[in-house]
Amino acid sequence: MSLTCRHPFEGFGVYLGQLDSFNKTSAKLRESIISLVYNDLMIRNFRTEYLPDFSTKDNTYAIECVNVKTCTWITMHSLISQLPNKSIIVSIWSPPYYMKNNARNLKAEYEKAYYYYLTNVTRLVKDKFNLTIDRISIANEPENVFATWDQCVMPANQLCRLIQTYDDPMISLCPENSWFPVSKVYLNYSDQNINCRRACRTFVSHGYMLSLNPSYWGSVYYDTTIYPEDRKSPTWITEISSTRREAQLDEIGEAIDMSKSIINFVGITCVQRYYYWLAFTSFPSGESLIWFDSTTKRPSLPKKYFAFRHFSVASSHPSGYRSICSSSGYLCLKFTTKTVYVNPGYLKKKITNICDLCCTTGDYNYRCMDSDTLPARSVCSC
Repeated sequence: MSLTCRHPFEGFGVYLGQLDSFNKTSAKLRESIISLVYNDLMIRNFRTEYLPDFSTKDNTYAIECVNVKTCTWITMHSLISQLPNKSIIVSIWSPPYYMKNNARNLKAEYEKAYYYYLTNVTRLVKDKFNLTIDRISIANEPENVFATWDQCVMPANQLCRLIQTYDDPMISLCPENSWFPVSKVYLNYSDQNINCRRACRTFVSHGYMLSLNPSYWGSVYYDTTIYPEDRKSPTWITEISSTRREAQLDEIGEAIDMSKSIINFVGITCVQRYYYWLAFTSFPSGESLIWFDSTTKRPSLPKKYFAFRHFSVASSHPSGYRSICSSSGYLCLKFTTKTVYVNPGYLKKKITNICDLCCTTGDYNYRCMDSDTLPARSVCSC
């Protein structure tokens, strides 16, 4: 299927870490996290945010250490600035507070000022950290009226009108809703003056679905639905994870479901980029790839870290090639030089040839041997 993808795959990405978790870590641990993400996972695509604190009144912009969040943001981006060959995108959770009303909407009188906020902060990031921002999404999960965090609710007619009015290639990632089908509704919005699809030069969405497991009711999980490629717009998944409680109880289950989502979105929907939500939290979490072990005082790597690594390393070749190679009983995604296999079943499965097969299972994180057999409940690559 993916042989017909219009756009090459540009790789996997992450938001480096929850700001509160990152703030609590030592300098040595931060360096370990950066090394795991950049050198071991071979991640080159990073996602970040602009904090509302970067502007506290009209026509005033500053990135200064004034509270825990801003200080941690500065630390995080000082570290990112030291990495070569990276791409950075921005998602906005909330504009500056004075630009919003009590319903958490962007006030109409501040729509033009919001554009100047985005461009001026982007210029500050370049001047202070030597970081070039590639693209910006003006509203993260704009439909989410139930968000318990800083948020800006933005209906499709306002979001798409702003993107169209700004007419800035850098500010053209949208609509970035929580659910892929809802993002499609926004993307296809139009009236006599607004064409959202034309305004959104790259179609971006999160990859969540509501968990149907009664034990985790109300949480979000990896969307493993198969969606066809959008032949009109380049597509990215800019956030995906799981908010299930006690993520450590079924590590291999989450690793397999995440891998199914990757195969479907990257291989069939033909997304160009796939960003996991958080690289790091200071506690076991479905939202992050790296945890902190309070006993050893070192990073702890759950099964999904190794599953993600199969894909991120396999896709590191610059050609951007990928193709579906699934067969009866297992899923398969072929990149330029490596192939990733997912066996979700409880029986072993044969593949077409013997290779140096490296696998992640419930019993071991990463083990390699010459084999043509996928272990039960495994994510493998060769």
